[in-house]
Amino acid sequence: GIRDSIAPMRSSVPPDHAALAASPLFGRLAPEDRALLVAQLEVCSFAPGEVVVAEGAKDRDLYVVVDGEARVLHQGVELGRVHAGDHVGELGLVAGRPRAATIRAASELTAVRLSREAFEGLAERAPAFVLRFTEALFDLMGDRLTEMDQSVGALLKARSLPPKTRLRVHLGSGDREVRAGTAVGTLLPDEVGGSPVVAALVDRRAVSLTSLVSGDC
Repeated sequence: GIRDSIAPMRSSVPPDHAALAASPLFGRLAPEDRALLVAQLEVCSFAPGEVVVAEGAKDRDLYVVVDGEARVLHQGVELGRVHAGDHVGELGLVAGRPRAATIRAASELTAVRLSREAFEGLAERAPAFVLRFTEALFDLMGDRLTEMDQSVGALLKARSLPPKTRLRVHLGSGDREVRAGTAVGTLLPDEVGGSPVVAALVDRRAVSLTSLVSGDC
């Protein structure tokens, strides 16, 4: 059928143990736990543009990127990228949540897959391992939430501070303090080496001479 024609190629050859150890998720597991898990994984290959998981889908497999890069898309808008060592699908695996985003290969992509069926089999045969694995998942999720909270807190703090009225800029002749909103052109000479100055570089970006200084640079 059509579904079979676009399915990623899968191999029963277990992935390299060291590659998983570099993953933040699998790196949280003891070597013996990683060895137990490796035997349950499948290697999946995706061509550029192929969908790894689709937003809203209810499949429950977890993927860890081994090589390549993929785009994270929500309602068609790219939110970021995942690279080697990153994983996706933990909430689907553990809690059965629909996919929150689409993951689409941006290059030739190799990933390892832990299917829900394999996970349930491990739960029956090695419940203590599954508990440790789930704890590692939520530990990593906690770290991510902490990082997000700190980033949002820093952003809100910066927005709550009164804007600077005096700024420090670095010119070829040295640092200089100027009033916020100063036109860039007023800080530069009219000519350099006999040629007129027609633009400026601010933080390595070309800007017009009428651009206003809004931050330290």
